[in-house]
Amino acid sequence: MHRVHFNVSDPVFSRDVSFYFFSLPFAREFVRLGMILAFVALIGVVVLYYFKGTLTWRKLRDAVRGNRTGVHISILAALIFLLLAASAYLDRFELLFGRHDVFSGASYADLHARLPMLTVLVVAALAGAALWIFNAFAAGNRAGVSAIIVYLAVMFAGNFYPAIIQKFIVAPNELGKESPQIQHNIDSTLMAYGLADVEERNLSGDKALTPQDIQNNSATIHSIRLWDHEPLLDALKQIQEIRTYYDFISVDNDRYLLNNELQQFMLSARELNSTSLPERNWINERLSYTHGYGVALGPVNRMTSEGLPVLLVQNIPPVTASPVFTTDRPEIYFGELTRGYAVVKSGQKEFDYPSGEANVYTTYGGTGGVPVKSFFRNFCLPCISGMQISSCPRW
Repeated sequence: MHRVHFNVSDPVFSRDVSFYFFSLPFAREFVRLGMILAFVALIGVVVLYYFKGTLTWRKLRDAVRGNRTGVHISILAALIFLLLAASAYLDRFELLFGRHDVFSGASYADLHARLPMLTVLVVAALAGAALWIFNAFAAGNRAGVSAIIVYLAVMFAGNFYPAIIQKFIVAPNELGKESPQIQHNIDSTLMAYGLADVEERNLSGDKALTPQDIQNNSATIHSIRLWDHEPLLDALKQIQEIRTYYDFISVDNDRYLLNNELQQFMLSARELNSTSLPERNWINERLSYTHGYGVALGPVNRMTSEGLPVLLVQNIPPVTASPVFTTDRPEIYFGELTRGYAVVKSGQKEFDYPSGEANVYTTYGGTGGVPVKSFFRNFCLPCISGMQISSCPRW
């Protein structure tokens, strides 16, 4: 109901991509639920009528026009065929989720064989529903049996025909037939990652560099990385983790304006590793030790005479070498190590960072998480705690 349009259409059905994220899964679940209920109802009434003695093989064979039992079963069968038509209609869109050896999405056989056959299957199911309704008020059951035979025949052909197209049409010239679909896959991938507007240029690499070239590209030269991610991560673990319950998980690249020049930096967040706490219990892991603290940040192109990284942000509490990197709230509540939840503003002091022999405490100042204000939520919190909700990593 509150879906947001992506303003991007797929190249096959020309539907907004949001349809495949929100509407299609909902419709699929709705049809699936309807199918289950319809089949349960059909089996239930068949069993009921059988034990009542109004349903036997002879009565089915010699069905009388307008027989109540026959009408009931025929209407339920018609409903099932309508749902089968809806399911086949939705299957058409799910062809775009296909996975193949070379690419993902709809293949040539999908678009030129499976898609037409699914459309035929929709028509066959709708025709079957009409035949079952006719069967409800006709003598005999030929119409209902014909509906089942036609549907099964079309379904079999829908599985057989694409295999023929793949073997005799696509396989001899796979690159030529699949090229448009591969291009759709590439274009959609570039759009998804925000790379659709990247300008491509061919660089020969055989031009000799001059001092003027270096001067004209000074910003690029100054951002050439001397550090690799793994050695830098090892160095940060040795000199900046401070306590055993802090951990650097990965190193990332970012760019900031320093001295009016956009420069590249490498940084890593100091996250809390609750598995390394000196005393592990529910209060420590959920109420007291709730967050990591600060980052280590330095330029990519500098190192000390001892071979260590030059850090512009370091230590606990953060010490910065430039006002550009002033950190007001260095607490880290969401990170790569976040697997469980934390309960904040509970009255329990939240450990912030160690300071000599004492500890400094704080209170969560963000707006994320799920408020636990009502009596009902407070009452249910112990149950929620035991469930280890994974979809809400922080309370």
